[in-house]
Amino acid sequence: METLDTGKVRVTQVGDRYLLFSFYASGEITSADATQVRGFINSFDGPVAVVVQREASYSLSPEVQLAMMAEAASKLRAVAYLDRTHQDKLLTNLATTTYMKDVQVNSFVTLEEAEAWIEQFGPLPSRRES
Repeated sequence: METLDTGKVRVTQVGDRYLLFSFYASGEITSADATQVRGFINSFDGPVAVVVQREASYSLSPEVQLAMMAEAASKLRAVAYLDRTHQDKLLTNLATTTYMKDVQVNSFVTLEEAEAWIEQFGPLPSRRES
């Protein structure tokens, strides 16, 4: 399966089930990163299910947050956050009430729990021909 790596976030297609977003580099996610991620998501024929794994401290630029508020509901079917710390949980709560407010969101401690929940929103739509 194809993987996108922006240098800050890695997006991996996990079978036909969901996309795994791994935020692995500290720093701000900018519109340049978001443009690459949007292109990857747009290669599917509909909204996708996502599992988010935080491996580093990061922030979303104001431009990225505004774009997510405008586009998330049409591109994302559901998002499962892996919240392993109190800070992760706070970030998920912020996302749920702001830029992800129109998307099904849930918080989990383990990947297995997240996968069990996200299954109800799969499979992923087919990929568009390039």
